[in-house]
Amino acid sequence: MKKEQTTVDIDFAEAAVPQYARRGIVTMFMIMLGFTFFSASMWVGQELADGLDFGGFLVSLIIGGLILSLYTCSATSARRPA
Repeated sequence: MKKEQTTVDIDFAEAAVPQYARRGIVTMFMIMLGFTFFSASMWVGQELADGLDFGGFLVSLIIGGLILSLYTCSATSARRPA
């Protein structure tokens, strides 16, 4: 008698994430915020801080966030099956 092994993919690498396993907006915000703390981002941020006033810095922060959002959305939708 063979025992069947079943594996559970907790990362949902090859399927859509079911509703019960989805994370909230705060969790996703923290993950996305973590992307920005890459050393190259910090270096560019320091360069921007030298050349921009606070309003300009906020505008560049929002534009950068939009670019990151578009990038992650396109990467996510490219993996989704038709």
